[in-house]
Amino acid sequence: MLANGKKVTASATQFDDLFWAVRGGGGGNFGVHTSFTFKLIDVSDVTTFNIVWPPGKQVELMTSLQKMQLDNPKTISTRTKVRPTQAGAKPERSQLVVETLGLYWGKEKQLREILADTFKIQQPDPASTDIYEMAYWRARDYLLTDDPVGMYDLKSSYVEKSLGGDALEAMLYWMTQWPGGSLRQDNMGILFAIGGAVKDKQSDETAYVHRNSNYIFEMEMAWGPIDGRHVVEAQSDWLNKYYNAMQKYVQPESYVNFPNRELTDWAQKYYGSNLTRLSEVKSTYDPDNAFKFLQSIPLKKP
Repeated sequence: MLANGKKVTASATQFDDLFWAVRGGGGGNFGVHTSFTFKLIDVSDVTTFNIVWPPGKQVELMTSLQKMQLDNPKTISTRTKVRPTQAGAKPERSQLVVETLGLYWGKEKQLREILADTFKIQQPDPASTDIYEMAYWRARDYLLTDDPVGMYDLKSSYVEKSLGGDALEAMLYWMTQWPGGSLRQDNMGILFAIGGAVKDKQSDETAYVHRNSNYIFEMEMAWGPIDGRHVVEAQSDWLNKYYNAMQKYVQPESYVNFPNRELTDWAQKYYGSNLTRLSEVKSTYDPDNAFKFLQSIPLKKP
């Protein structure tokens, strides 16, 4: 539904410019979606996993898990991170665990073989190793997450290949500089795998431009109602410094679904080389800018 009240059906053959834009152009920019039509594919049983390694050898484990993902880009999807074991300021490296959550398009036996090299580095705690074969839709429910808990702010960047040793050391350093708060910080540094079939399309085939990246790297702060203003300000200062320190290891791009109100040149970082075309589509279907918000796609410049 467009701002003028007209209902249109966008597809590859009608309103194709709008169809291009809504696939990666962010939500709420062009109109209101009232229905979607999807092409379905057959699915089979899959294997889910949630594995936590005890503190120690974080760089080695993160390096191995990234390699595992990149070696199996279309059959494994992971969300891998380092997090502290408890709340509190300035956690020691001895309090930081490595965790990976994900899905493998295959059998448990095959997944364990793929994980073998990582398990050789350090054995995970058996009580924190969940690997199950299950039906696809049950796996979808299993992988739903309810974090972060409380109020939060975050920043994101794209990683072209992987985070190397220097980048991982920098990430761990900033984790040990966490200023504290009432909540355990479960999302201080996460790698979301986004390569695989995403790379099968060119960056201009849809509005989603980030086709040359393997990961989204997310940094987060979170606080609870009992945390005072000074706590939140200290966390925000930490997050800004952490984000800036990591920029030399990542691409100058950010994920639009993790909006950052403090991001400079946000439109370019969200949409890259597709921004000009998105502004043209915006001007065509919402010329009065009815769908406007803090970081909505700007109209085409006259």
